[in-house]
Amino acid sequence: MKPTLGRDAAALLAEAEALVAAEANLFQGEASGWTKIGKAPLSITAILIEEEVAYGPNGLGDGWIFLANRWVGKRRHVSFIRGYGISDDMFSRLPVASALRGKKALLIGCGAIGSFAAIELARAGFKEISLFDPDLVEPGNYVRWPLGRAVWGVSKSEVLAAFIQQNYPWTQASSGQTKVGAALSDSQDLGQLKGNPLQQLRSLIGSVDVVIDTSASTECQQALAFHCKDIGTPLVIGYATLGAAGGVVAKFATDHPACFLCVQSQWLDGTLPQPAEDTGGTVLPVGCNAPTFTGGSFDLQEVSLQVVRGVLAVTIPDVFDAGDWDVAVLSHFKDGRRILPTWEVGHARAHPVCCGREVA
Repeated sequence: MKPTLGRDAAALLAEAEALVAAEANLFQGEASGWTKIGKAPLSITAILIEEEVAYGPNGLGDGWIFLANRWVGKRRHVSFIRGYGISDDMFSRLPVASALRGKKALLIGCGAIGSFAAIELARAGFKEISLFDPDLVEPGNYVRWPLGRAVWGVSKSEVLAAFIQQNYPWTQASSGQTKVGAALSDSQDLGQLKGNPLQQLRSLIGSVDVVIDTSASTECQQALAFHCKDIGTPLVIGYATLGAAGGVVAKFATDHPACFLCVQSQWLDGTLPQPAEDTGGTVLPVGCNAPTFTGGSFDLQEVSLQVVRGVLAVTIPDVFDAGDWDVAVLSHFKDGRRILPTWEVGHARAHPVCCGREVA
């Protein structure tokens, strides 16, 4: 069939029924059968059409349109049946996606950096993403978060996982509100624990292809740096600096000789580019127990995107070349004036006070 009214479901069904009726009249007894189907409370009509399935003059092939016909009393409702199928065609615009279809990621910190990175990883085709963050979406922090007012008061990790699951169905997203790097001292909290939290964390780290730390928490960074290196899971760390003056992204493949503590030692001895900071770029919102940095997502997403590139570099190095770097440092300012986003890169070395120390 070559439909002439493809955007109007009712008109398209009428066109198909007229064609079927004309065909049915050629055969005795067929017309009454088609009439009964059309008067059923619910019927589905499948229309075979010719459409473009490949580029070029010989790219025509079979396509299908499905219509649902419902009778509610004497009123008829006709609508298109829409669905999706996850095929290679969906990722034809992103060649690296096929290499990511079996990859699993653990992302800690679903704030201004991690939330955007998580969505980009889902778009890129990751099979599974586990999201952890103890915080809620609030009116104050949603100005640099991908979702808005509809999710105020909801767990960041929970609503982000739901958003990914709904919009990028090829990615299985799960959530948790555990605070990595924190210690429990309250006897009631300890009594509610199910299993050993450290063993659970290490098991989770060992089950994924990459760990992503966008928590901006020193405690979390130190904990994940140790356990990822000990277990042998690649780690990518990303965060913005004070005032969103810049940011840092560091990536460590499975066999990397250094860790993030080595990077911090290199900053102290001046062998890596220094992160830019605006020490006055903080604010203490009413109700918060600690200052937070100022800055908008239009600057912070630069870090998120570099985090994603770092993740691809350590998970599919044979397919995606992110460049020659271990540590990338972003600057938005120079000599007190705003500049175009500028990245400086360096290499993490096993520092003598950390991974490079000699063990007697």
